[in-house]
Amino acid sequence: MRYTELTEKRRSVRNYSDREIPKAEIETIQSWFNDEAKHLIPGIDVELGIFTGNAKNRLEGVAGYKGYALGAPAYLLMLSEPDPYYLENVGFIGEDLMLKLTDMGLASCWLSVHDSDQVKQALLLQNDKEVAGIIACGYPEKNTGERKLDIKSPSNVTLQEEKSKLPKLSQHDLVYYEEWGKPVDWESGAVHEYLDNALYAASLAPTYMNKQPYRFILSGKKLLLCVYRPSETPKIELGIDLGAVMLNFYGVYQEYINSGSTWQMVQGTDDHEDHRIVASIEI
Repeated sequence: MRYTELTEKRRSVRNYSDREIPKAEIETIQSWFNDEAKHLIPGIDVELGIFTGNAKNRLEGVAGYKGYALGAPAYLLMLSEPDPYYLENVGFIGEDLMLKLTDMGLASCWLSVHDSDQVKQALLLQNDKEVAGIIACGYPEKNTGERKLDIKSPSNVTLQEEKSKLPKLSQHDLVYYEEWGKPVDWESGAVHEYLDNALYAASLAPTYMNKQPYRFILSGKKLLLCVYRPSETPKIELGIDLGAVMLNFYGVYQEYINSGSTWQMVQGTDDHEDHRIVASIEI
């Protein structure tokens, strides 16, 4: 996959056509996940379950924003064993999977999950692992234009014209130099183009309500990923968001510099008044 192209192309899609995903495509998704998906922490056991058919009815009121499951043709369940960083790991793997779906011409979107047991009960699933994330998947509905879903409840969903959009910050607004709050001099040439491109890809990662609750610090030969304070993103969504951000950076960075560097989660409590450091990578 070409991460540089796919991170720009990928969109979160919430309107799907009724067209079924062919069995061969479902098998491709499963085999790719099993054999090729990138993991943030390889030691955490993660499974993928793919549900079609009446799964969209079973998940109504159980998963998704305000219980609206989007009515997608397929749902990809990320099942993980418990671990302090299992959410970040699932976000990392899931974003890689969503880029693969984009490469296959399929649309996708994360669904909120706040009760793993309830989801497993709805899908008649017997599994000891946690349902850490769900990805709605299918072919996008055409001609929806600049409209958004107005979700009041699973039974009260309408399409409305998009009057305003919460703008996403660019990488130039998300990165500090050596210390928190100190801007980077992007015009000086101190930041290599490939690093700029990888940070740009990271800025494109999906986050809860587009809040982008993270910042980077360029510190010597390391890039630090931080969560800023205060962050209003719920804990589950925050872990998924951070994993997706790390995947986008890693995928593009490795296309330019095949260094073998990987993200390392920061152990302990490296907290500051205005931020906390969650991970770092050698650059």
